Amino acid sequence: MFLDLKMPGRNGFDVLRWIKQRPATSLKIVILSGSQQPGDIKLAKELGAHGYLVKPATAERLKEFLEPATDKASL
Repeated sequence: MFLDLKMPGRNGFDVLRWIKQRPATSLKIVILSGSQQPGDIKLAKELGAHGYLVKPATAERLKEFLEPATDKASL
């Protein structure tokens, strides 16, 4: 799931907190934001984000988060 920090009504940090309160949820969440503030990046990580991309993100960077991790030992 790609999540922006700045949304109408709620911000991405509110959504991350809400998801974190639901332990049965196993979403891989990547923040896609225009903010490069170290505090925003740190808080996103503390709240459980799996990654943080600054807009505009390249297609290659987006693809890194969309492809499943490959276990090279099993190849």
